[in-house]
Amino acid sequence: MVIGKLAEANDLKGIIDIADFNSEELGTDKEAVDKLSDLVEIFHKPEIDFTNNRAGGDDILGDAYEYLMRKFTQDSGKSKGQFYTPGEVSRIMAKVIGINKADSPSTSVYDPACGSGSLLIRAADETPCDISIWGQEKDNSTAGLARMNLFLHNKGAGMVVGNKSTLSSPQYKDDNNPELLKTFDFIVVNPPFSDKSWMV
Repeated sequence: MVIGKLAEANDLKGIIDIADFNSEELGTDKEAVDKLSDLVEIFHKPEIDFTNNRAGGDDILGDAYEYLMRKFTQDSGKSKGQFYTPGEVSRIMAKVIGINKADSPSTSVYDPACGSGSLLIRAADETPCDISIWGQEKDNSTAGLARMNLFLHNKGAGMVVGNKSTLSSPQYKDDNNPELLKTFDFIVVNPPFSDKSWMV
């Protein structure tokens, strides 16, 4: 119930509210209760309390999430590069586009193949103020990763992540003329080289 409300309030429905705690994969009734109890118990450990561990600009939860995505990418082979841009590439690209000169929350940045959103996060981190973040990702589950990643990095307030292919179904249209595509102040993109048909 609580997770459902959190998902609804942050555009994370179908992402964080799909856990099935009655799944047979958890084992018998007692096994399932024990596993879930152990999981909940982890969050009661004093070392999990990060309240006093934030240093200037640190984002422990977001960075932990991104670390796990990076490990998943490395362990799964190169094909998973479709949803993760290495942090070093993201930081360089964000600096090169000059987004650090953004001076208004109405400033927008867009990634037409945003994957898990790491490039958008790095670009937004370079700005001196909050900005409007837009992304599109054709893979629905990866678009969910992007929403979660942006949310965990405190970028959820000004975020819009659409689903479907940008090339065949661009999601964002001009506010004054729906025949035209929306324009953005900054665009960042790591082309989906791992997708064999991305040029089609």
